[in-house]
Amino acid sequence: CALLGSTLRNLGGEAVTIDGGHNHTIQSCDLHELANGAIRVAGGDRATLTASGHRVDNNHIHHFSQWLRTGQYGVRIDGVGHVIAHNLIHDAPFEAMYLRGNDHIVEYNEVHRVCLETGDAGLHGVTAVYLDDFSSGFTVHGNIFYRAGRGVQIGGGRHNTVTNNLFIQNHPSIHLDARGLGWASYYFNGVYPWLFERFAERGGDQPPYSERYPRLQTLLADQPAVPKGNVITSNLSWGG
Repeated sequence: CALLGSTLRNLGGEAVTIDGGHNHTIQSCDLHELANGAIRVAGGDRATLTASGHRVDNNHIHHFSQWLRTGQYGVRIDGVGHVIAHNLIHDAPFEAMYLRGNDHIVEYNEVHRVCLETGDAGLHGVTAVYLDDFSSGFTVHGNIFYRAGRGVQIGGGRHNTVTNNLFIQNHPSIHLDARGLGWASYYFNGVYPWLFERFAERGGDQPPYSERYPRLQTLLADQPAVPKGNVITSNLSWGG
């Protein structure tokens, strides 16, 4: 299914919801003056790591989350294998994009004037790319971060790569922490075993996960609270 070249405005809920299916496209649409979020996309199969093929491309999304001021997004994605590209997202009280799942591509988007009214969009401030609580395996490559608060935040996760980005007047350009060894150690000391429960639920050390992401085979025996394997290289930072 394809939704092309349409205007969706003055709506009381989410403008567009895709839930399941394969190869759906939202392209070249204008979405604005929305009570809640603009686009929510779910699809693919996380059990088998089968991609959905959904695309959100070349849309203009602005002035959303006008009624519910938090927890609503320009684009919210969950599942496996979506492509979010060439979108312009701006003017909202909370975040531009929120993603969960596997193997998504987010590229060539422009975002500005978001998180205008909210505090916890990155440690009680604003972060352009916020890899929250142990998010791992992300590549952040070839972006421009201009006066974006914190540019990139790696929140205790592993094997994230931050390369060839331009940071201008951010505070700081890149934040990396080891929260699993400090204030968030309860994720690993048995108090709150949520991460381990999800790992077992997905069979993280078994195919297809162990084949797609080979490091998962040894993760549990390799000091999982320690943020190993992050690579930050070939970035340019100025000011801030």
